[in-house]
Amino acid sequence: MDDETEGTQTIQNENAFNDQMPLYPDNYDVKRTRLKKIIFFGIVGLMVAITIIISFSRGVSKHVSYVLLGFSILCITLVECALWWLHRVGQLDSEKEWFIYFVGVCIIIESIFTDVLLFD
Repeated sequence: MDDETEGTQTIQNENAFNDQMPLYPDNYDVKRTRLKKIIFFGIVGLMVAITIIISFSRGVSKHVSYVLLGFSILCITLVECALWWLHRVGQLDSEKEWFIYFVGVCIIIESIFTDVLLFD
């Protein structure tokens, strides 16, 4: 009979411990992930802004075809923004979030190549 009482006391002690735990755990990981997303998209936006400014300035001074390079990266950035919006609304699953980052990395690489091309 003592064995049954010990088991009941153990369960009650575990429940007492669980009742003392906070209802909502610390959101440290969520905040950290959000900060990483903000930094990544900030870098993408900065690279795109630099590339567009350089392409417009080179297009005005040298040849109009350089403006098309800025227009190209702007169009790809609009695709990235559409993907981000679909993810925020819930139309794009969380498992497909890697594709948003993949497109962002492609935009960064394209902006680097475009900047190199603009500075012949």
